Amino acid sequence: MSNSQKISIILPVYNTLPYLKQCIESVINQSHRNIELVIIDDDSTDGSWEVIQSYAKVDKRIVCKRNERNSGVSYTANKAITLTTATYIARIDSDDYMEAHRLEKQLSYMLSNPDYVMIGSQVDLVDENGNFRHKMVYPKTHKDVCDTIFSFHPFATNSILVNTEMLPDNFRWYDPKLKIAEDLDMYFRLLPLGKVGNLPETLTITRERSGSLMRTNYAETFKAISAVRMRAITIYGIYPTLKQQIIMKIQWMAIQIVPTKILMPIFISLKTLLLKVN
Repeated sequence: MSNSQKISIILPVYNTLPYLKQCIESVINQSHRNIELVIIDDDSTDGSWEVIQSYAKVDKRIVCKRNERNSGVSYTANKAITLTTATYIARIDSDDYMEAHRLEKQLSYMLSNPDYVMIGSQVDLVDENGNFRHKMVYPKTHKDVCDTIFSFHPFATNSILVNTEMLPDNFRWYDPKLKIAEDLDMYFRLLPLGKVGNLPETLTITRERSGSLMRTNYAETFKAISAVRMRAITIYGIYPTLKQQIIMKIQWMAIQIVPTKILMPIFISLKTLLLKVN
């Protein structure tokens, strides 16, 4: 049954030429062969579009389009979704890559657990040269996600697989008005639609790049995340527990006084500890 199920993978691309081949090949070489890879190039200027076209010429499972102008990752991801044809939609980012059995394992889980609308995985973080840095830990069960979503990011957006049959026809995927935390906003809106969680295996590799906003301006990133959390409370009617409220306050105070270069390791350690306690 799982082998007959088609999976669409969306891949937004913008100026990631050094990593793009590894990303595309990690998708087209998945153990689950019945796939459709939808690539949208966001008007890259580094030769990424030419690489995409070269792969599309030899693999008919690849659909590729190019934006006329640079439009941002949310717009580009949403555009890719409109071109998909499968019930199950996965995402990968163009500087990251998948483990060979990722889609097979995620689809198998979702077929065995039809009440799940989305499943992610654990993630390894590597540097720009592919050297392992550390593991990114994410909550496994639906309850764990609900218990931590106001405290820490509950999913790696490049690891998710979504069952679109459980989404309403008018479901809005990524809000293009949000430049940061647009994925977190979507996770809040998915919670009422079904269960969500992460497989215990590491199935996706994320590349940390030196110019990322998370590394250069964590305060700005956290401000945007806080705005999405407030949107969840005031618009979506989802509320944090007392424990989550305390953690949010601690996070905000830490950002004001702790240097960015040691802030991330502290937050990762705290997140790992809390998930073990849960």
